[in-house]
Amino acid sequence: MTWLYEGVTLGLFVGGSPEINDVAQFRGRVAITATQLRIASARLGDAGTYTVEVVPLASTGLTPNSRSVPLRVFGKYAVSGVALSVPSVATEGGNITLTCTSGGTELTFQWGKDGAAIAEDGRIAIAGGSLVINPGQRGDAGDYTCTVSNPVSALAATRRLTVFYTCLDVGEVVGIVIGSLLLLLILVLLIVLLVCLVLRRRCKRL
Repeated sequence: MTWLYEGVTLGLFVGGSPEINDVAQFRGRVAITATQLRIASARLGDAGTYTVEVVPLASTGLTPNSRSVPLRVFGKYAVSGVALSVPSVATEGGNITLTCTSGGTELTFQWGKDGAAIAEDGRIAIAGGSLVINPGQRGDAGDYTCTVSNPVSALAATRRLTVFYTCLDVGEVVGIVIGSLLLLLILVLLIVLLVCLVLRRRCKRL
């Protein structure tokens, strides 16, 4: 059995015992058993393609075989410096874009609002560190969280989004007008009632 890293032979396991090659990058960190290749104190530079080649004894009648697998190595704090930016002026009916950035590799972005996960729909589009809302609505205001993760760590950032109303719709305008007229009518009725009471008292005195 032979173990290789990016085509370089790390060692063999022959006749029940290992034979380790002196490869500078892995010096003192490699151990080989009948079934395993062990690398102590893994480093970022150890990432790459590892291959095992097995050559059976001729007496077994088996054919040689090999398999290769990629190895990814992550730093302990691979995710760093998560920053979430929101527009300073977001208006109802307009395009609202939130952007999340971070340092690290193999990153995954997850978006949330007021503690609940955000799912894409006809107005909301998510592309990694970008969240686009079009058109914006008043209900889109709130606390947005961007969580950035990889297989070994995760960090999050939260910012508040304020959505300004661009104008009142027709229904709201009609409601305000009707409400104002009702208040005015009530005020007029109160004045008339007050005048009648005053006049009645004067008539009684006469």
